[in-house]
Amino acid sequence: MRDVFHDRRDALVLDLAAMCDLAGRALLDATRALLDGDAGLARRVVAGDRELDRARGAARHGGQVLLATQSPVAGDLRSVLAVLRGVEDAERMGDLARHVAEAVLRRHPEPVLPEVLRDRFERLGALAAATAGIAARLVREGGPALERELARAEAQVDALHESLFPVLEHRAWRHGVPAAVDAALLSGHCERFADHARAIGRRSAQEHPTGLGHSAGRERSAGREHSADLDHAADVDHPVAVPAQAPTWMPGLRSGSDSCARMISRTTGAVSPRPTSR
Repeated sequence: MRDVFHDRRDALVLDLAAMCDLAGRALLDATRALLDGDAGLARRVVAGDRELDRARGAARHGGQVLLATQSPVAGDLRSVLAVLRGVEDAERMGDLARHVAEAVLRRHPEPVLPEVLRDRFERLGALAAATAGIAARLVREGGPALERELARAEAQVDALHESLFPVLEHRAWRHGVPAAVDAALLSGHCERFADHARAIGRRSAQEHPTGLGHSAGRERSAGREHSADLDHAADVDHPVAVPAQAPTWMPGLRSGSDSCARMISRTTGAVSPRPTSR
């Protein structure tokens, strides 16, 4: 039963990592459309956002079913909730990439940005998109090195975003208010994109420092070793310590599938099913 739970949880983890990769590619394409004034590419980014929306819906449904049917303990519950919260972040990253593409369509055939900002936004888009790829690797693999890499990339995005405002406010700015507003909004989209990627990575590192997807194998292995130890203890007639009961101050973990469904519904905003009458 626990193997089934861990396998399904790992599938959710891989779905989250794939969503991060999709969002990163969407922002790269949106940035290219922004720099080149490519309306066709911008339309493809806008249309592609529906794929992330569908992935989020599927992941939320799978997570709710998993929690409602498997009655996870505290650690397992936290790990699934971390993935589901990450799914929401990844979907929002896709929305932000779509906003960048929509700006291209809104101004087409005119360019959105003046030439003086081109190099800045080329670097900003590439750095923000890179945070999504690092977050995906952190979810899959874990490790403090990736966590530090993600923090550095996000800090660079923040610095680029903050340094834009003195440029827009300088008296030498000659490109008008609409261009300044567009630039500020687009920079903000990239900055928030990186924030969401960092949130996914931070949550993953907190719950599973060596990667969300790797924990199940270790737990199953530990469970088999523990069972072997108990069998050996019984054979040699040694006393065996009985594990403590689940804490009584967490009734939601002991009251069956309806409580689990309500718990995840409060987290994701989904409507929980009504308990059936007996």
